[in-house]
Amino acid sequence: MRVAIYTGIVITVVNYGLSIAVLSYYSTPHIGHTWDDVVVAAVLHPDIFAFKWGVGQGAVGTAIDIYIFILPLPTIAGLNLSTKKRIQLMAIFFTAIL
Repeated sequence: MRVAIYTGIVITVVNYGLSIAVLSYYSTPHIGHTWDDVVVAAVLHPDIFAFKWGVGQGAVGTAIDIYIFILPLPTIAGLNLSTKKRIQLMAIFFTAIL
């Protein structure tokens, strides 16, 4: 379980850490350009790398959310509680889907 938790932490830090670096480079004006140029380029060329990166990062973020949701379920299933109490406890985690 500890390895699964650390794996989730590493994937999250790498995903969002790289996104800060990549998107701050591609979403800011370079020398000789203005913010207007960046906005116009984004509107006229929606296939630029920053948008593709954003879609990829969103997919990984969704997978991380599902992973975090599923991670405690085996531990909850192994608790020494009645079935009704375990289902109630799992229902609390199921609210994360909303």
